[in-house]
Amino acid sequence: MEIIFDQTCFQLAVMIFAGLFFLTAKKDLLFSVAVIPLMLPFYLIKIYFYPLIWLKGLQQAVYGDFTLAGKTILNSLFALPERNSTSLKPDFEQIGQFFVPTNLLEILLIILLFFGLKNIFIQLKKIYQEKSKNPLFIIVFGFFLASFLSLPWAINRANSLGVVKGWIVIPILIFLLVSDLIKKEKFKKLLYKNFLMGGIFMVISSLIFLASNVLSYDDRLTGIFLSPNHLAMSLLPALTLFLVTLPRVRHNKTTRALLLLMIFLTLLALYRTYSYSSWLALGGVSLAYSMFYLAKTGKERSKKMVVPLLLFFIFSFSLLFFSQLNNPKLQSILQGEYYSSLNSRLMIWKSAILIAQDHWLLGIGGGNFQIAYLDYQKYFSEPYEEWAVPEPHNIFLAFYLGLGLMGLISFFGLMIFISTDSIKKIRIAKSDLKNLTVNNSLYLWSIFYLISVLIVGLIDTPYWKNDLALLFWLTIAINLRLSPR
Repeated sequence: MEIIFDQTCFQLAVMIFAGLFFLTAKKDLLFSVAVIPLMLPFYLIKIYFYPLIWLKGLQQAVYGDFTLAGKTILNSLFALPERNSTSLKPDFEQIGQFFVPTNLLEILLIILLFFGLKNIFIQLKKIYQEKSKNPLFIIVFGFFLASFLSLPWAINRANSLGVVKGWIVIPILIFLLVSDLIKKEKFKKLLYKNFLMGGIFMVISSLIFLASNVLSYDDRLTGIFLSPNHLAMSLLPALTLFLVTLPRVRHNKTTRALLLLMIFLTLLALYRTYSYSSWLALGGVSLAYSMFYLAKTGKERSKKMVVPLLLFFIFSFSLLFFSQLNNPKLQSILQGEYYSSLNSRLMIWKSAILIAQDHWLLGIGGGNFQIAYLDYQKYFSEPYEEWAVPEPHNIFLAFYLGLGLMGLISFFGLMIFISTDSIKKIRIAKSDLKNLTVNNSLYLWSIFYLISVLIVGLIDTPYWKNDLALLFWLTIAINLRLSPR
């Protein structure tokens, strides 16, 4: 699903909404930042601004045609995108080269960054001062440097600039802003509640699509997104948070029953996406979740629980496997058919590796894989099975091709730093994690979600979207700035 406001009244509604959010952020920045989890789907609301056309209007005014200049500037305020199968262009021909596409989520985040500049500089100063203790400053600097170095040599600089803006720079600045606010108890509680509410919205909206039989061409649930895999990647953090919250409500029967219902409904929605990578990630998260809570129960009891848990995992895996035996997707994989999702992934990876060999240092720029992928068809004797491939279906290849070698090193460095930092924190505060606080729940959720990102990232790209990139850096802020207590 993609919403483009192509009527003046809707554009005005967006302007009014952004204006109200501006006033809210000005009055209460902490509250406004805490509602980011509820804002994630707003990236689907596409907006087209034309600020550069004002230069065109100014030029016309200089040449004395004030009427035309006024008309040009007025048109730029309400220029509408023309939808067709290949591109999005403005209705007004004379401003076609000046449009700047964005979305409602980016606009709201820029408002938050405007009011949070002081907090961002405080956090930057802090991580700079800590550079001798940890490499976070170098990692963040590496992401910024890799992003801007990749721009001059990008296949399509406009695409790369949009990716750098929306998927790298803005999310990292939000990471710095949240890192400064996350220590405040009020902010943590608000953020936690909004993550829960955002997860509930994602599940319920998906089930409405399922009940209405609004599915993809291959009978998979996509919800509000264009891809079932994207929906699955958005359901995973919700499910993970529900699981982490479950022990906190064990003494409240009503809340516990409602939470168990949400877990069941999330599993149902996730199942209907038929996203095998997300199912695999769920298995990995469930295993990590089980090991963590077994470690809390004591040696004797944990030993008794090992066998039942193993039987549960074997039964669940078998049930999923047999439920898919009649699914053409699984059948094509098992039978080794040319037109299968596995074979398609292998061909995409082969093409991505060839592209990486030719652009090994600086990559091809973010948002350009589709262009390069189609161009590299000439190196294969057989036609591609899948032609519309915006990303290389692997998070490591995506970072390498999008941001070059420095971007890949920065991503690896971030993951290694988080892993070592988390292990250290858990060892130091192992007993403290038994406390069912909001702080601990958010911290554990961040670990489990990042595990799911790495597992899904082996065969998909759970980062290269506005909402997923923002969610990733929000999780990094929670993980690095919170400690179990």
